[in-house]
Amino acid sequence: MRSLRAPRHCERPPVAEFYENLRSVVRNDPSNWLLQASRVKQKGAVYTETDWEVYPQGLTDTLVWVKERYGNPPVYITENGAAFADPPKVRGATLDDPKRVAYYHSHLRAVHAAREKGCDIRGYFAWSVLDNLEWSLGFSKRFGIVHVDFATQKRTPKASARFYSQVIASGGTLLDTPIEGPKKRAKAAKPRTKARSTPRKPGRSRRG
Repeated sequence: MRSLRAPRHCERPPVAEFYENLRSVVRNDPSNWLLQASRVKQKGAVYTETDWEVYPQGLTDTLVWVKERYGNPPVYITENGAAFADPPKVRGATLDDPKRVAYYHSHLRAVHAAREKGCDIRGYFAWSVLDNLEWSLGFSKRFGIVHVDFATQKRTPKASARFYSQVIASGGTLLDTPIEGPKKRAKAAKPRTKARSTPRKPGRSRRG
C-alpha cells in the first residue's frame, strides 16, 4: 500500500491508494535460510497464471484494516486483477474467460462488503484494460479484460470486459446475481445418452 498525503496548505484529506492481488500462507521452514518460511498451497483454491491464490476476503480485510489503522481515509483501489491463460489469437467477436469473470465478481463483492463496514472507498480500477507488457513478466502473462494480439495489435473484448461494463451499467446490482464459478463449469458433466438396445427377435428352431 502506498499512502499519498496532501500538502499542508491543501484542505483535501489524506488519500490512500493501493493494489491488492494475493495473499501467502506460510509455514516454518529452517531450510529457507533467508525467510525461514515456505509457502503452503491451499487445497481447493484457485490460482492464477502467476501462481497467486485467489482470495477476495483478503481485499475486504485489508480495506477494513486501513480504516481502523489510519482513521478511514478516502481510498482508491488503483490496481486489482489477475492473469489467466488466454490464447495468443482470438477467433470471433469475444473471448470467454470465466476465471477472470469470477475473479472480478468476487473481488467487487469484497469491496462492497468493506463499504458496508464503513470504509470510505472512492474508486476501483481493474488491472488491466489491455493485455500489456508487464515489468517483470514481459508479454508472457495476460491481465487484460481486452485481448491484444501482439502480432497484429488487434483488440478483442473478453467476457470479463462485458461483465465489468454490465456491473457499472447496473450500478453494482448485477453483483447480487450468483455466477457459475470456473470449477463448477469444468465439473459440469455433459448429459449422458443411454444406448438403445434393439431387442432381438426370437429365432425359429428347425427340427431336422
